[in-house]
Amino acid sequence: MKVIVITGTPGTGKTTIARRLHRQIKGSRLVSANEIIKKGKFYRYVSSDGAKVADMQKLSYALRNEASKPGRGTLIIEGHLLSDIKIPGAVAIVLREHLATLKSRLLKRRYPISKIRDNIVDEAIDYCGVHAAQNYKKVYEFMSNDTKIVKKLMDIAAGNYKQRNKPISLLGELLDIIKEDRRYAI
Repeated sequence: MKVIVITGTPGTGKTTIARRLHRQIKGSRLVSANEIIKKGKFYRYVSSDGAKVADMQKLSYALRNEASKPGRGTLIIEGHLLSDIKIPGAVAIVLREHLATLKSRLLKRRYPISKIRDNIVDEAIDYCGVHAAQNYKKVYEFMSNDTKIVKKLMDIAAGNYKQRNKPISLLGELLDIIKEDRRYAI
């Protein structure tokens, strides 16, 4: 079985793109890390802002178990925590998004300003990409607005994607966000 991990900062389009890919790859299975956390009640504690903090050991065990189930086809696992979990044999896809778009999406989701700021900084410094590179042998980064992203991901799943991974830098956008609104200054 082929395992594709789709990760990235919250708001980068992981769920949307994972669902589109799942519809295109016949016989594939789609697993949400967030759903596994909810079903298993894999929480360590609730943070001061009300967010439930995942138990990474339990999540990692559950995802590795899911990836080791016998079967053919492709397993697609999506979630922002996946950059910090090693799933043997998986290929990691890191979705990136322009910071202004990310800010807008997180505001629509009613994230607190502090959490938006943290996620914008994480995206600017490529937190998920850096950590995915530590946990997976093959890592690809794409802007989520790439019109050919699903085709590229299908090629990766089939082992036919031959383009080199190009670095994506969003650090320059961070200054624009801060200039626009000082609440996002770090």
